[in-house]
Amino acid sequence: MKKKNIFERYYNSDRATKTIYGAILIFAFLIGQYHNTNNSALPVVFGTFFAAVAIVLAEIYSEILGKTIKHKRKLSKNDRHELVNDSLAIISISFWPSGIFMLSYLGLYDTNTAFIISYALLISVLFISSYLANRLSNFSKYKSLLTAILVSVLGIIVVVIKYSLGH
Repeated sequence: MKKKNIFERYYNSDRATKTIYGAILIFAFLIGQYHNTNNSALPVVFGTFFAAVAIVLAEIYSEILGKTIKHKRKLSKNDRHELVNDSLAIISISFWPSGIFMLSYLGLYDTNTAFIISYALLISVLFISSYLANRLSNFSKYKSLLTAILVSVLGIIVVVIKYSLGH
């Protein structure tokens, strides 16, 4: 039996889906923060992290409740532990934009640059996740790359439309 590499283990758990989900939600949060009239770096640092914490708590609550109803039993300690660990992937994705805005707060670059870097990072997460998921599903390198590019372009189009509408 072939030993699974780290990507296969990651993509065979719910952590990968939670990371993608977290990237999308943090992206949406940052877009909203960009249009806030008081979008200085430090509030965005804490806002991004605490938005992720709130999302994780809601995710854990809904997952435990949903699985309890589905299985008609209390979840085992192991099930709850796995569910919490998988959901923490949402917080892990928030560390990067928070760090980017912290560097902005410390004067390395301005807040607008921090937004651009964060958007690029989150689009990269979507690109890499899409590519790896397709490769692990035995798609060709070409098809995986094409799909990842299309997903990333769609992400950029959504951001451009959002900007053009002023939301």
